[in-house]
Amino acid sequence: MKNNKKNSRVFLVAVITIIVLTVTAAGLAWAVQSYGGAPWAVGRWREITLDSGNYTTGIDLPPGEYSVSLVDGNGKLFHASQGGQTEIELSGGSAEAAKLAIAADDIITLNGIKLKLQCKNIQGTVTPRSGSDGKVIPVTAADAGDGYVIGRDIPAGVFSVKAAAGSGRVTSGTSAGGIDVDMDSEGLTGVIEFYHVELFDGDVLLLDGVDIIMVRE
Repeated sequence: MKNNKKNSRVFLVAVITIIVLTVTAAGLAWAVQSYGGAPWAVGRWREITLDSGNYTTGIDLPPGEYSVSLVDGNGKLFHASQGGQTEIELSGGSAEAAKLAIAADDIITLNGIKLKLQCKNIQGTVTPRSGSDGKVIPVTAADAGDGYVIGRDIPAGVFSVKAAAGSGRVTSGTSAGGIDVDMDSEGLTGVIEFYHVELFDGDVLLLDGVDIIMVRE
């Protein structure tokens, strides 16, 4: 009889363990599906570290209320929304820099800085970019002339941009979602990489002293 009771307790513990593991796995799967695999679950907060680039709410990060802290660099944060654009300058030694409320389709641009964003109040989900062909396009400053016309010299799309050689300014004809940043292949006088650059037909990409590599996202 005692052995039967002991076996019953062991069986019950095993069943409970299986249930807990199943529920946990389902929760993690939901988080990856909802937030594109980004590391949003950290304790009670959800946080992620972002490098220089453009980040669209609803694609790259979920809508919500954020606390922003500087991790590295000196530069600016731009927040473009339906109400206009705000600008925050950040430099070394900053602690908690700002609190941001970002809605769907807002664009956060980090220029020359790496930030940690913490969100306590997520108000939506993320649908990551898909269908990228990963096409690599080398672009040189020597051949730039009056600029590369998007739709004629370079196809329109969303790109990651990396400095391949030299240093200088890279700009496009768009505001939010485009690029206007100092780049340096050594990372000394500018950023090495800039993410999620959206280029439209008719935009003009200008390079001043730096060769770049563009990868379609």
